[in-house]
Amino acid sequence: MAQQPRQQQSRGDYQRRAPAQRTENQQISDAARQKAAFQELFQKVESLKGEITAVLRGVPYSEFRACLMIAVRTNPKLLECEQQSLVTAVMKAAWDDTPPDGRLAAIIPSFNRKRNVLEARYQAMAAGMRRQILKGGKVDDLQTEIVYANEVSSGCFKLVRGSTPSIHHEPIVIDADRGKPVGAYSVAWLANGRVSIEYMTEAQILSVRDNSQSGDVWKSAFDKEMWRKTVLRRHRKALPGANDIRDSEAVDMFPQFAVDQAPIAMPARPQRTDYEQLQYQPDNSFNDFGGGLSEREIEEEEQAIRNVGQGTAVRSAEAVSQRTEPPRTEGLSDEQPMPQSPQEWEQWADRVKTTVLSKQIVTDVNTFRQEQARFIDACPAPLSEEVNDAFFDRIAELTPSNGGGN
Repeated sequence: MAQQPRQQQSRGDYQRRAPAQRTENQQISDAARQKAAFQELFQKVESLKGEITAVLRGVPYSEFRACLMIAVRTNPKLLECEQQSLVTAVMKAAWDDTPPDGRLAAIIPSFNRKRNVLEARYQAMAAGMRRQILKGGKVDDLQTEIVYANEVSSGCFKLVRGSTPSIHHEPIVIDADRGKPVGAYSVAWLANGRVSIEYMTEAQILSVRDNSQSGDVWKSAFDKEMWRKTVLRRHRKALPGANDIRDSEAVDMFPQFAVDQAPIAMPARPQRTDYEQLQYQPDNSFNDFGGGLSEREIEEEEQAIRNVGQGTAVRSAEAVSQRTEPPRTEGLSDEQPMPQSPQEWEQWADRVKTTVLSKQIVTDVNTFRQEQARFIDACPAPLSEEVNDAFFDRIAELTPSNGGGN
């Protein structure tokens, strides 16, 4: 009977000491799991280094990795998130070229009620969106502000629409005197000197909140940041270069801001070769003899085109015409095609008979006849007989017996 109280007392002492001992063990276990999860995460990120580097445009991989490390160490709860969602959030930040440093963008834990799991979600900040717009080079400066009720009632805020839109805003610096937020605006100073403004009322902003898939963020301390982001995201769609800006968060969390179709690709920048002289293609047009141009004539044409394109030779229209026109004291050469129509044969015969009459030596007449023998044989009668008679008559005129020249 005396031992039972001692057993109960000992058991009671154990029960009082056990919670403290379990808490200490739990802390050690949590630290070990956190360290293991941290190492596993960055091993996964290192394995994706090539993919992350491929989508980064203006941030080195080392800087991006350092920002991610800071984000995880600052918010260790991210290590409790599903690892795949965390890696996906990292890739989205890399795709938008916005390091998750807490100022330009952030990776926050969010509980998915449908899947009953804690996920990591990438969230761009207004500063990160502003940085993306300014990097395009078409906007010189950008400003977003929230408008409060007392600023409107006291005349400190004035919005002007029309051909010359403008915004006049004198913010109330004391929070208690501002009243509730009633709207937000964005002002952009474009590179061409013009000013672009965008204003959204409270109802419009809350409509975006109700249709978005990130309702928890609107209820946190970042609700005013969401007001600025909403009007900035809407204004960005009207700014030049909007199609070049990546916004992974809008695609997932804000369906009303997602692009319905792929942006139209910009035409390629003209190259110098687009304005150079096109390569000459001979058209084999018929010359005065009725046949196509010879290889020698085509070569001369191509050389003339090259000279004109390079600026090495400038000739008058008359000189070019004289150069391209076949000599009128020659017949067809073996390199030229055979005439096809009766009209082409008549043109050839007239030119040959004229050329024969210009010959002053019998040898030249015979040589010329040998050059035209192929065409004489193919020429239809009685035109071929007329050409032959022209040769024979000229030879008879030039023979010594008739007093012709040698």
